[in-house]
Amino acid sequence: MSEDKNKIEVAKRVARVVPEAKNGKIDVATRVQGFNQTIPESKKISSIMPTLGMKRMSLGTIPGDDNRCMTSSIVKPPGKLPVTSTLQELGDGYYLGTDGLYMINHNDTIVRFSNFSVYIQEKYVSIDEEDNRTESVNLMIIVDSKKYEFPIPVRRYKSLMHFLDGNIPECTLFSERVRTAKECLKHALSLLYGKYQGPVTEKYSYFGWSHKRSDGTRYFLHGGRNDCLSVKKLVAMENIKTADLKTALQVFQIAGKRVVYPLMLYQAEAFLDALFTDAKHPIQHTLMAVACSGSKKTSLFRVIFAPFDSEEDKAYTVRSTEASMKILHGKHRDDVFVVDDFNEEGTKIQIQAVINKIHHLVRAYSDKTPQAMYAGPNRIRKYCIRGGCVFTAEEEIAGEILSASVRYLKVYFDTLPNENILTLFQDNPQLLQQFWSAFIYYVEANYANIVGYIKSTFNCMRQTEKKFKFDRLKDTGIAMTITAYVMAQFLKEAGLSTNEEASQWVQDVHQTIFDLVSRQDQQTNPLRPEVKFLVALYDCMGSGQLQIASDLSHYIANLSQYRGYWDKETIMLQASNSYVLASDYYRQKDDHLGISERELCKILKAKNLIEHDTTGCLKKASSLIPGRPRMLCLKDELCRQTIEKNREAI
Repeated sequence: MSEDKNKIEVAKRVARVVPEAKNGKIDVATRVQGFNQTIPESKKISSIMPTLGMKRMSLGTIPGDDNRCMTSSIVKPPGKLPVTSTLQELGDGYYLGTDGLYMINHNDTIVRFSNFSVYIQEKYVSIDEEDNRTESVNLMIIVDSKKYEFPIPVRRYKSLMHFLDGNIPECTLFSERVRTAKECLKHALSLLYGKYQGPVTEKYSYFGWSHKRSDGTRYFLHGGRNDCLSVKKLVAMENIKTADLKTALQVFQIAGKRVVYPLMLYQAEAFLDALFTDAKHPIQHTLMAVACSGSKKTSLFRVIFAPFDSEEDKAYTVRSTEASMKILHGKHRDDVFVVDDFNEEGTKIQIQAVINKIHHLVRAYSDKTPQAMYAGPNRIRKYCIRGGCVFTAEEEIAGEILSASVRYLKVYFDTLPNENILTLFQDNPQLLQQFWSAFIYYVEANYANIVGYIKSTFNCMRQTEKKFKFDRLKDTGIAMTITAYVMAQFLKEAGLSTNEEASQWVQDVHQTIFDLVSRQDQQTNPLRPEVKFLVALYDCMGSGQLQIASDLSHYIANLSQYRGYWDKETIMLQASNSYVLASDYYRQKDDHLGISERELCKILKAKNLIEHDTTGCLKKASSLIPGRPRMLCLKDELCRQTIEKNREAI
């Protein structure tokens, strides 16, 4: 009798959510699995729930509910719900069922307060490229018989409902059944986290070369490894086919060798940047492709560069914000970041802002400039760029400065790419994915030997190659030649080339690349911008293109003819007209002045080459001139001396 009385009492407590349990006529064991023991009257309903431990259970079919089609996390509960799932005790009166989370309310009644279940599949520590560590969990959410799996940092784990609202809106809390449902969810999640007994693993969050191991080597991290979270994956070695690798070699016929060699080698350099860095010779150049609209340069870049990225992640506009640029640097670590497409459109200020951004990118990648990442009001984290950056332009950048022009290799598109081969690789991106995967596996297996080769060869080639005006451009040619040698060794080992063919190819690459860098070295003018400006003005004065009145009165009488006048030992010039004249002078010579008008005036002032008012770089003209403009007042003798000092370079 005592046992029957206990069962009837328990059935009454569950009656609110189990409509069939009336008058103690139903055995609760039909609803709560594992109930087959006598429960003392003094214990609460929580005592009857079986503890199943934290092992992942077979979920089977999740019971449906016709009224659970909700769109927000705070909704009216769908009436009385029977306890139809096996419950797992979390503690403190909370339970995890296959159809949601449960709790014991103040009336000792079991209540379901969510329509979704949460399971922790794995705990791990996420490690970024700067060795910063973040505790995270892999979660599985079950709602309406659907499974969702995703990682989430522990710091956001207790705010899970906020994440679910934005990403899985069908997940709901029954707040009218349990008014503090959100707080109950946080408590249940905390209990669930504490119950986890599995191992805590380490996983890397980035794509690219790992930190150095004790023997000085590295291994390549990608999404195909169990210890890497990156979405970018190499093709598994067993899935790489020799026939596809042979087909992939057709990429070298996709365009002329003065185009395709530097492009393919630069992608290889990005994968080798860590090795060059370990050899104390980091890659210190970017790549600029100059081609008119319609030349298919962007299509070609999407085929060759960033082979493991999705199509939308292969190229970005140069007008992206500085903040987004920093994020993109990280996404393309040990890969190529493509910035497309610069052209001189908009106001002068807008054009100059874009040029400044390109110069920043060029310097950041060529000098491996540390980038600041703001991680809170008082924390600033820095990381170093690794990999490559390519940007395209319809014309050479007007106003480029010397320090930038020697930091990138210019590639000119003389002809259109081969349409058939381009289409082949556009339709079959897996060809180059297999090619570069096999290349990376080869480099990984021979890491120490390749680093040693770079160390021994780089300085030797610096001594043997011909003299350049700019050593940076020579180093560009050396790095690409060494990269070609590494690629040739890979092709031989893969059975794609004979010794003779590989040797001949390296010589051909060396000749082609050094022709490009030699031409750029010769065309790059070492003159400073202010000297170039003065040279242009005095040349134009000598040729009659720039007419200067002998004095103020002649100038006023013939304003349409003259652009300035002599004032004792100085030349008063219309500033803007003089700058435009000098820019046109160099444009006709296929060159650029290399500086903005405002920056030019600042330099002339700093070098004491002009007279000026106290508040600026220009001088207010005579009141006899209509409008009394501010003019550029050159000190003739000092300007001539400056030109003479640079006569050899001129």
